[in-house]
Amino acid sequence: MAIDGVSGNKETQKAQKTGGQKKTLSKEYHAKQEALAARIKPQAESLSDLKNAGNIKQQQIELAKQYGDTELANTLQKELERINNDIKKNETSIFDKN
Repeated sequence: MAIDGVSGNKETQKAQKTGGQKKTLSKEYHAKQEALAARIKPQAESLSDLKNAGNIKQQQIELAKQYGDTELANTLQKELERINNDIKKNETSIFDKN
């Protein structure tokens, strides 16, 4: 049930480095994004880990939108969709019921 790179794949890291927009985003914003990302387990070990990662990704998306970082928000939205797909697969599986 493990998912690779839940906390942030190369796309997320690239979007964070470019800052999404041409304007400079504050250090406070980047610190908040990094703090949220640090709360996600690198390898989800259970369905609850996936759900937690999904909740945190949603928080990151909302934060990015608040700061006008649309590029990162879009990247995070794609990652959230992958997490949600993994959650659906695990909830409907007849195997590995916890």
